[in-house]
Amino acid sequence: MKIIYNKLPVRIKLRCAVLFSCFFAVINLSGATFQDSTWGINGELMGYVENIEYSNRFRDGQTILGAWLKSRILYKPVKGFSFSAGFFGNRYFGDSCFFTIIRPLLGAQFNTDHFLFAIGEIETPVEYDFPDILFRKEFRFQPGSFEGLSLKAGNSFFEQNNWIQWYALNTPSQREHFAFGNSSRFIVNPVSIFLSAIIDHHGGEQFAPENDPIRENYCSALGADINLFYSGFIKQFHGRILGSFSATRNRSESHHYKNGWGVLGLAEVAFKYLDIGFQVFRGDSLIALLGNPVYQTNKPYYSLIFSKNYKNRFVEVDGGLNLEVADVEFQNYFKKFQHRWWISLLCRYESFFRFHK
Repeated sequence: MKIIYNKLPVRIKLRCAVLFSCFFAVINLSGATFQDSTWGINGELMGYVENIEYSNRFRDGQTILGAWLKSRILYKPVKGFSFSAGFFGNRYFGDSCFFTIIRPLLGAQFNTDHFLFAIGEIETPVEYDFPDILFRKEFRFQPGSFEGLSLKAGNSFFEQNNWIQWYALNTPSQREHFAFGNSSRFIVNPVSIFLSAIIDHHGGEQFAPENDPIRENYCSALGADINLFYSGFIKQFHGRILGSFSATRNRSESHHYKNGWGVLGLAEVAFKYLDIGFQVFRGDSLIALLGNPVYQTNKPYYSLIFSKNYKNRFVEVDGGLNLEVADVEFQNYFKKFQHRWWISLLCRYESFFRFHK
């Protein structure tokens, strides 16, 4: 271990030193409650590969192959409160760096049966079944970790999620970037109505260079899901229809917003070993800067989806293939074959213990 540590870059050594110092400080500050509190460790390890082959003017093809690790030490001083300290490392295979992305994971939570408030590490909006129009599915792989504020509440009839993701502070070396998100869902089985929205802000006025404007983007989606479950050859039918609206402006160019819209329909059938879906989208100048840019097309966008997801408490396997007709005519599809496929394997671990006198 000493040999591996000596080979690490100085910046990573410093980050590790700060992280462990904070952890031992928490132990010392816990004082007399140390023996009465619950401690634990948990984490996730994911390996992933995603290949995107596009031939359109909105998005370039790319291949992402790598793995990330999240590991945390948990401290629960009293019921409802929890604090965590750990690290996140994401490595893109072939990168010369030890980790492509490495950062501390610091979090504080208060939760009850129907309410959760978190500061620091927060969940990825993909976990809320957030539409790909607003938030790209591959953010789960790259970067893989988000920090900010999160508020969740709900019961069997209503779910409410709000969050602020903080991407970058406003400093001389980088532009301010944060996003506010909302996910509201009303559930009356087998139908649920949802309202999703993201407000994305990039660029503070202080330190702003010339020709790098403050950019603001708002995009929302109002829609309905239907889920029907069966016990035979077909396990589930899922249908979705949504309408989306966007407003975008660069302050240096204009104080007026450029608007766009889109309509999407999806039908998906789940079998025992495979899910098959077909999606149709039609829009005009729709822009969601954190969403999949393919939805900016003004032409009909079709997608045939083959996928499967399996998960339990400890593991999750997800994979699929999307055959997409984006920004091309049907007759030219095989000349510009566009598709996306992905596989991810995730394992979780968790253990709690108490110190006794």
